[in-house]
Amino acid sequence: MTILQRASQLAQRGEWAQAEALCREALASGADTAAALALLGAIQHASGRHQEAITTLQQALQLNPGNALALGNLGAAQQELGHTDAAIHSLQQALKLRPDFAIAHTNLGFCLQSRGDHEAAIPCFARSLRLRPGNLRVLQGLGWSQLQAGHPDAAIDTLQQVLAQAPDAADIRLILASAQREARHIQAADQNFRRCATGPHATAAVVAASLEHFTVTRQSNTLEQLLNSRAQGVNDPVAQVYAAALALQRQQFSDARALSERLNSDAITALPPTARIRHWSTRAWLDDHSGHIDAAMEAFLAAQQDPAYEPLDPEAQPRRIAAYRQLAEQLAQRRLPPGQAAAAMDPGRESQRRPPVFLMGFPRSGTTLLDTILRSHPAIDVAEEKPGIAALEIHLQETRGWSIDQFARLNHQDVQELQQLYWQCMAPFWDTSQPVLIDKLPLHICAVPLIQAVFPDATFLLAIRNPRDTVLSCLQQTFAANDAMLHLRSLPEAARFYDLVMASWLHMQRQLDPAVQVIRYEDLIADLPATIQPVLDRLNLPWDERLIAFQRTARERDLINTPSAAQVVQPLYSSAINKWRRYRHHLKPCDRFLAPWLDHWGYGFE
Repeated sequence: MTILQRASQLAQRGEWAQAEALCREALASGADTAAALALLGAIQHASGRHQEAITTLQQALQLNPGNALALGNLGAAQQELGHTDAAIHSLQQALKLRPDFAIAHTNLGFCLQSRGDHEAAIPCFARSLRLRPGNLRVLQGLGWSQLQAGHPDAAIDTLQQVLAQAPDAADIRLILASAQREARHIQAADQNFRRCATGPHATAAVVAASLEHFTVTRQSNTLEQLLNSRAQGVNDPVAQVYAAALALQRQQFSDARALSERLNSDAITALPPTARIRHWSTRAWLDDHSGHIDAAMEAFLAAQQDPAYEPLDPEAQPRRIAAYRQLAEQLAQRRLPPGQAAAAMDPGRESQRRPPVFLMGFPRSGTTLLDTILRSHPAIDVAEEKPGIAALEIHLQETRGWSIDQFARLNHQDVQELQQLYWQCMAPFWDTSQPVLIDKLPLHICAVPLIQAVFPDATFLLAIRNPRDTVLSCLQQTFAANDAMLHLRSLPEAARFYDLVMASWLHMQRQLDPAVQVIRYEDLIADLPATIQPVLDRLNLPWDERLIAFQRTARERDLINTPSAAQVVQPLYSSAINKWRRYRHHLKPCDRFLAPWLDHWGYGFE
């Protein structure tokens, strides 16, 4: 047996020091240097010395570039240190040399997942499972990416496989509950969230996420029952956070403050992020209610400190917006006259399907209120924040290798293919007995060129609200962490992002002249029928009295998946108009970004 063979056996048993000593002995002898370096690098990686491993493995690959195992270990070590792009490159090179390398498929999937590229991660996990069926870690990764990529039913099937083998895995049950919620299996989701909130094996993070679900969906009685069933009662910091949030929802302000103030700074720091964010949000709204504006602003800012934002790229969204501006210019140069664009694809029903309607606007501009009012019409269904357009963008990037500014290459056949893909993606979220589909996602406003290229006859509904109220409301909410919401965590940054988005919209509008109806939030509050009638006229729909009773629609909905859930179940109220005046001092740094838009949208600069 050679020295390296003995070293390999020791490494397989986890006897790292002895294995490393033999590798260095082999290196000193000069025998098979490339193999010795590759094994030494693998040992360094396995024993947690990732930077040393990277250096050693790169030396091994200089001597033998075709060593797939060394490339796989290099990618794994780079992944551990957060060098995601480098890791993806190394793992892809390893898989070119060895397509049956299961752990490389797994690691590549997790790298892509960490970058937010869930659609690309899914086939990596699937290939790994074909090579090594039943791996629970890989199944969990697959289920999470399926959920994040907008395939909740597939995620449910995957995660149920995991729970069949590990029924006490509360973290998996939590992801399953989230997938069931997304797939509108509300009773099943609530049942699993309850189990997560009360299960003996659930971590504080799992409990917090479960209680957060019942807080956001305003199931106050269920939340109260779960809090009462928590064995630790008032000594449980997570339970205290959500008891305070429940008291705030019930407008029991003194009780909410007393519960919230029981937590000292150490206890707050030790909370899982979901509970910590909820704590500061509760404190912020209590201070806002009491008129303590400076304290409220401090708490709102504290609520925005979600560690999930830390790995995100602050330049990703501005780059995307700039690319879409370029695309608008290119499409304007080759735009076809109305009526000459490709018709919607729907085998057997081409003449019946109408182009989708896109409801958009800057976040917190009233899109959820509009969504709820419009879906009260019997001819309208609304798909709320679903991945149809994102799926088209990903499809072109991954199958063609195109960047956004290259989407102008689309031909007639491409457009038909993309239309069909869009309808397939949206089918689970649309009741086709209602002929008008409204696709509601506020930041569709940034992707108008792609939407119009695929659906030249699409109608756009643009929700507008006083820019100061809009920006303030963004800070006062907590959003799921993504590249766009990254820009809404302080007032100046939110104002800067508003300016960027609206300047891009005006540029696209000048280039492409989309069919757009602007709806002002304040007009909607003042006179709902007069504000909604032009929308119905544009959609060729008659007035229906159910539009006025939209609160019933809101109460009957299974789940409103935005921070506006609490507001839209109430009658129209004007208290959200000009809220910015109470925060005037804090909004001063925003004026240089917002002043042009206050003028443009007709609000005036005060």
